[in-house]
Amino acid sequence: MLTVRSLCTISLLSCVLATCREGFKRVGTKCYIISDKKMEWLPARDFCAEKKTQMLVVENEKERDLLLTFLKSEGLELGCWGSGVWTAINCLKENRKFIVYPTNEQIPFDMWGPEQPDHDVQKCVSCCYHANPKALVYHDYWCYGEYRAVCQYPAPAEETEICVEVEQAPPYCKPLKHHASQNIKPLAKIEL
Repeated sequence: MLTVRSLCTISLLSCVLATCREGFKRVGTKCYIISDKKMEWLPARDFCAEKKTQMLVVENEKERDLLLTFLKSEGLELGCWGSGVWTAINCLKENRKFIVYPTNEQIPFDMWGPEQPDHDVQKCVSCCYHANPKALVYHDYWCYGEYRAVCQYPAPAEETEICVEVEQAPPYCKPLKHHASQNIKPLAKIEL
């Protein structure tokens, strides 16, 4: 049975459920989080797994452009030699056959940098900024190199606005407003 209280609760909670999880930032169709420190590929994989996410995989050119803007806005060093971020791509199972971990699928968007991949001993893949083609590219690297981890998961769909700021909730929700405002951040709008 729907009551006024349950309608208010659903209304207020829908704001929370329709956004990226705490600590993640929405960029295009994905939610991202970046590790605070650099780490080798295996710890980066574990970092993302602990958050129930996948390591970075770029699916198309639009996503690549949005990601570049986001990573720069976060102040990350993105040069291809000694900086960048780890991706889910590696050839640990079969030499020089690069696949996406853990699905073992082929790389969905080919964005290898010039002359990449180029070393048989470099089995993990970073994502970095290259001056030519002035874009993010994939670059093979030793798995024991240290880069920041970028984890991702699909963002909630953007179709319908479903909530208002907690302060603007209907008057019949007044008893819940105080409690909700202590537990969730007010949102101007949320799109599902």
